[in-house]
Amino acid sequence: MSCDREPGELSGEDLRWDAQWLEATLAGRDGYVAALDDLLRTMPALDQRPTHQVQFDQPKITATAPPAPATSRAGAVRTHRP
Repeated sequence: MSCDREPGELSGEDLRWDAQWLEATLAGRDGYVAALDDLLRTMPALDQRPTHQVQFDQPKITATAPPAPATSRAGAVRTHRP
């Protein structure tokens, strides 16, 4: 689908590739539309939704990481020079 080429320059293989690509995108679009339709059909109406916040019963993490080891020169990096 190169727009800068003349119609007589297009090969059959290029046109087949473009047709397959278009078919795949249309099939994907149809799949997305069907999934969205199913989702919207199963969602409760606005007046049926709960008005209170949902509370989850999850434990809180209370562990802390151990302190980093102290170094004599903070941030110093040793390198080997040839």
